[in-house]
Amino acid sequence: MRQRQNRSQARRQLVLAAALACFSQYGYAETDMREIGRRAKTSLGSIYYQFENKAGLAAAVYLDGLKQYQAGMGEMLAGMTDLRKGLAGIIGYHLRWVHANPALARFLVETRRADFMRPQDATIRRLNRDFTGVLSAWLQPHLKAGKLRPLPIDMTVAILLGPCHEYARRYLGGHQVTPLREAERMLSDAAWQALKKP
Repeated sequence: MRQRQNRSQARRQLVLAAALACFSQYGYAETDMREIGRRAKTSLGSIYYQFENKAGLAAAVYLDGLKQYQAGMGEMLAGMTDLRKGLAGIIGYHLRWVHANPALARFLVETRRADFMRPQDATIRRLNRDFTGVLSAWLQPHLKAGKLRPLPIDMTVAILLGPCHEYARRYLGGHQVTPLREAERMLSDAAWQALKKP
C-alpha cells in the first residue's frame, strides 16, 4: 500500500513538473495537455485521473509550490533562536528559494489572480493565515523579551518580506542590478534596523 502511494506521488510530481515547464515555456493558454503528458512520460488518461482539467492542474502547481515554500520557511525557523539571525534567515530563505526555483517563483507571482485560481481563494487564504501564524509564533518570544518592536503582525511581515517580494520581482524579470548575496545582506540589515526595539 505504501509503495503504491509512493509511486502515485512520484507520478504526480512528474506531471506537476512537466506542467510547470510547459506553462513557463508556452503560457497557460497555449499549453496543450498532450505536451504535458509527453514530457511527464504518462498518458492523458493518467493525468485526467489525477486532475480534473488543465485549470485544476495549474492550480495544483500553484498550491504545491506555495506549500513547498511555506514548509521550507517553517523548517528553517524551527532551529533559529537568535532574533537577528532569524530575521536574516527569513530574508535569505526567500531570496535563495526564488533563485533556486525561478520558474515556480515566476508562476506564483504571475498567476495568483488568474481566473483558474479563483476556486482556490479560500485554500490560499488558509495557507497564508497558517504561514503568518508560524511567523508570529516564532516572533512572539522575542516580542515578550522586549527585543522586537511591538507592531501588528501584518506590518512586521510586510517589513520583512515586502522588500524581498519587490527585489524578487525585479530579479525574476531580469532587471535586478544588485547581486543576490549583497541584496540579502542589505535587506537583512534594513529589516533589523526597522524591527529591533530601540
